Formats: sequence, C-alpha cells, structure tokens
Amino acid sequence: MTEKKIKILILPAYSPYPPDNGGSICTYGFIDTLRSKFDFTILIPSHNNKISSQINELINIWPEVNVLKSNLYDEDIKTLTFIQKIKKWTYFSIKKIAIKLCQKSKNVNHLNIIDYTNYFKPYSENYISKLKEIVFAEKFDIIQVQLTKNLNLVTILPEKTIKIFEQIESKHDVLKDYTTAIKTENFYADYLIKNAELIENNYIRKFDAVFTLNELDLLYIKKKMPGIISFSSPFGILDKEISAPLKDNFIPTKIVFSGNEEHYPNLDALNWYLDEVHEKITIKYHIKLVVTGNWNTQTKKKILLTHKMIEFVGIIPNYSSLLKNSIMVVPIRIGGGGMRTKIIYAMGNNAPVVSTSIGAFGIEIENNKHLLIANTADEFYSTLDSLFQNSNKAQQIIYDAYKMVINKYSQTATSKIRGELYIEIINRVNSFKG
Repeated sequence: MTEKKIKILILPAYSPYPPDNGGSICTYGFIDTLRSKFDFTILIPSHNNKISSQINELINIWPEVNVLKSNLYDEDIKTLTFIQKIKKWTYFSIKKIAIKLCQKSKNVNHLNIIDYTNYFKPYSENYISKLKEIVFAEKFDIIQVQLTKNLNLVTILPEKTIKIFEQIESKHDVLKDYTTAIKTENFYADYLIKNAELIENNYIRKFDAVFTLNELDLLYIKKKMPGIISFSSPFGILDKEISAPLKDNFIPTKIVFSGNEEHYPNLDALNWYLDEVHEKITIKYHIKLVVTGNWNTQTKKKILLTHKMIEFVGIIPNYSSLLKNSIMVVPIRIGGGGMRTKIIYAMGNNAPVVSTSIGAFGIEIENNKHLLIANTADEFYSTLDSLFQNSNKAQQIIYDAYKMVINKYSQTATSKIRGELYIEIINRVNSFKG
C-alpha cells in the first residue's frame, strides 16, 4: 500500500519561474527536488501576460505539482491602457524624486510613504477569492507563506491547518540598515523601524512554525517568539549551475556586480562602490566592471557619463559562464536578513567574493577562507588588490568556497533538510495538539 503524501500549499509573493533571482530560486529549488516526495500545490500571483506565460511553462515542467495562478490583471488586455501607463510612470517618478531628496536631506520619510506602508497592503479581491476556493476545496497538511509581503494572508487561512512562515527578508531590518547607511539617526527613523518590527512580529506569532534562511535570523525569532517552532532552513543554488574549480591559476579578467536596480540596496551598493573604489582599481589594473540585472536607461546613462570601464549586460542566461575568471563584489550596506544568492552563485562558480559584513550576513562562511570581508572603501580596495596580487590565495578561496557550497548550499543539500523539517514540524504540532 502506497503511503499517503503530505499535502503542502505554497503561497509565494512572486513566480518561482524562471529561477533567475534569490526569491524565485528559494521557492523553485526545494519544490523541484521534493515534488516526487510531497504533494505540492502552489498559487502564484500573476501581474502580467509575460508572468502568466512563464507560469504556463512551469506547469509543463512540474507535472507532479498542482500549479495554479491568480491573475492580478485583465488577461485580455495585451498592453497597458493609457491610464495604467500614467499611473505606473507617476509612481516610479515620485519614487526616484523621493530617493534623491532623501539622499540630499538624509530624511527617511519617503520610505514610509512608498516602500514601507505599501508592503503590508492587502491583496486584490481576485487573489483572495482564488485562495479561498483552494483552501476550502482541499485539506492541506501544511500551508507555507513566503516573504513579508504575504504575512497578512495568515488571517484567512484555516485554523486547524499547520501554517509555516518562510522569512526571506525582514522589513524592519531593511529600514534599520538603510538609516545606518545614510547616517540618519532620529526619532522618526526609530519610529518607522519599531513600527515595522511590531507589525511583522505580530503577524508571525499567528503561525505554527517559521523557517529562517540563517542561524542569526533564527536566534532573533527564538528570542522574540519562544513559543513558535522555528528552524534555520537555507535555500541552495541549483545543482546544475554549480561548477567544479578549475585547475589553472586564477587570473581575473573582470569584476562582477549583480543585482536589479528596483531593489534599492543594490542601487545604493553600486553607487557607493563606483564613488569609493572603482576608479582606483580601474586605474591600477585597467579591468572592467560588469553589472548584471535590470537597470533603468537613465541610471545607466548617468553612471556611464561619470565612470569609465563599466558594462551593463542585463539578465544573463548563462550566469555561470559570466562568473568565469571574475571577482564578485558585494558592497551591500542595506541588508534585511536572509542571504545573498549572488554570493552563493559566485562561490559555486569559481569566482572569489569580496563582500561587506552585511552582504555576507547569514551565510555560514569563514572570512579569508570562503570569501573576503571588507567594510570600508580602503578595505575594499586593499582586499581586491590582494586577489590580483596573489593568485594562489584566490585559487585556495575558490576551492574552499566550492566545497562549502556543495555541502551546505546546494539544491540537493538544502532540499533534504527542508523535507526532513516538514515531517518534524507535523510530528511536533500533532504531538502538542494531541
């Protein structure tokens, strides 16, 4: 007799396909590995026709998974209406102006108006109706909610179903890092941080269990919410995108910065690196900085006017190949917990990493063994300089980082842990209720 599979409903904030960024890889990896062992259903919000088409592709890739979508737009409209275009343009224009004003005045008010309060706004009625239809049609053993944006869904989930929250990023930590980065310490900033922390934590307390992506975030959950079952369960990069170290000596031909502009910590990091480090490295080694991800045309033009030896390459289909003969820089000053996928990818693909402490937060690495930590402009320059000067040191870091990724941050290793934790949570919750 075949053992009944555990039924799990996954509620992501964004589509996991294609797995081309941290959030999507986090969801895609463990479902892809465990889909034959667990009975997964996933409800994906679709914001446009392109995402809808990608979800249709995922349905073909995952025949064992019940892939559902909720359209948050009119599927018959192929292009945005004039009014929609105006609204979209207005929103991003205001956001850019607000950020510029903030940088000049060191004021954090714009975060409350644009980035912060919108993060907790309710879903559309269409999505909630679709979710209601699903949870009343089937009985799930576990419902897993991902990302802070989805926290408020816990208020309408079935009371008797085990509810797990996967904390990918903490909004109050983002705010805290932001105010530190721009050297803003005032009563209003403190109000925003504490308000975000209260909202997040009160929602989290309504869950039966929590997954964090690292041990440091786990310690915070255990301290603030001791009654909740909590585990560190990091995600891993896809096994097929890990490359064994090359035997040749490491000779860097480029420096790589990865990230999308729409995630403000990336914009802040790139601007800081360009202003504080890039020119000195370029002058000494005449090496190019390659920037991946989606960047606004105006932003690119402005940067290219003031800085030399930079190439914006957009989204790279074969990211692993790009990392060959590269040094990865992660000058992140605004974190939010979780973990930076770009670092794991670089360590799994022969690219030594120079990162700030915030950028490497939560990854179980040893400084000067798996990567190099640098927190000031002088440290960043001298650390990069040391990699150019000492190829043996770079080669050893590449080898040690690769072994660590295989053992701790591969798709196979992290998915095995996740599968075991699902069973443990069910046993612990049922034991407690019994």
